[in-house]
Amino acid sequence: MDVILLDPKIRDFVLVPIFFIVCMATLLRQNLMTYMKSEPAVDVKEVRNAQHMTRAKLLKINGDWLTPGGFFKRKAFYNKKDTGFFWNPPPQKNPLEAMAQADPSQTAGMMKQQMVFLFLNGGLAYFINYLFSGFVVAKTPFPLTYKFKSMLQRGVDVASLDSTYVSSFSWYFVALFGSSGVISLFYHIGGAGDMDTEDLAALSLGATMGPMAGPMGGPMGGPMGGMASPDPAKLFETERENLEIKVYEQRVSKAEEALLLKWRRQQTQVTVA
Repeated sequence: MDVILLDPKIRDFVLVPIFFIVCMATLLRQNLMTYMKSEPAVDVKEVRNAQHMTRAKLLKINGDWLTPGGFFKRKAFYNKKDTGFFWNPPPQKNPLEAMAQADPSQTAGMMKQQMVFLFLNGGLAYFINYLFSGFVVAKTPFPLTYKFKSMLQRGVDVASLDSTYVSSFSWYFVALFGSSGVISLFYHIGGAGDMDTEDLAALSLGATMGPMAGPMGGPMGGPMGGMASPDPAKLFETERENLEIKVYEQRVSKAEEALLLKWRRQQTQVTVA
């Protein structure tokens, strides 16, 4: 099949405007979702327990750098029988009670983000299909099989057209999936300090995962998730046993001897040279 030469006006008035409109709509959607995002309620006791477990793991890994008194005082705080922190685990929550005590603002925030995604992307798709339907805007630089024809040529029903050509409506979907990465790049280049990693991840997932890519981490996130919370007693027992079998060997007790040995080796190498 002969190569089709596309009119430059199609590039100026169809290809570039579609990409620009999609980028602006993605930016608007991200700002609306950030504005409607509700901060989840934080359980202070759960955060405290998680931080203590992290500190116990760090104590096991890096405890050899502490003095003997500092290490064994911290170990006694966690492992002292009957009074240590890991000997008094919190009771396990009933899943039904956890669901009943869940913060309804999280569910409301996710529903708002779903409505924003559905109305904005649905209206944008109708707008693009109404104004820019029937155009061939691009051509892939590599050959494609006939199976890609229905995916890349939506709105252009030409049986003899090669499958490497892309219609305007299919270009809208390509721009929709690729615009989030471009906007994230501009945020990094511009030094957007008010946009954290979670917002950037939501921006990248917004176009690909749909309205369920909200702050609750998908359809199974939050208190309605299918995974039950782990038993705190078992977690505490595991950390207590790991800390109990830790063998303390102070690493700085022979630092002077190691330094002198290093200097002697350097002097010996200089003398030989």
